[in-house]
Amino acid sequence: MSSDFKLLNIIYTNEMEESVAFYETLGLLREVDGDIDQWWNAFTLGSGSLALHWNNHQELPPTGGNPDLNLSVPATRFDAVYANVVSLNPSEINTLQGMGRYFVLIDPNGVRVQINEEL
Repeated sequence: MSSDFKLLNIIYTNEMEESVAFYETLGLLREVDGDIDQWWNAFTLGSGSLALHWNNHQELPPTGGNPDLNLSVPATRFDAVYANVVSLNPSEINTLQGMGRYFVLIDPNGVRVQINEEL
């Protein structure tokens, strides 16, 4: 059975340029090339999207308002992704039995981003 739904995670931000740079450093590609849009920047993730929405300098949603993100990358790319984000201060690489390796970053909006090794 197929679904007409497509996953869209929206992160509200008052730091658009820093947020776009964070996700581009992580290796995500914006859906629209060129200058950073002031209000909306989206990144394709498989058949879904992660979008950054300008919050117009208003208070960010309270804890729990912006979602935590769990992303996976192929095992063959995991170490390269980690090496590429050292400037973003990732946690150490940890291993969880049955899940594999992972590390955690915090984006400019306080969102916890966990990168998992796809087994």
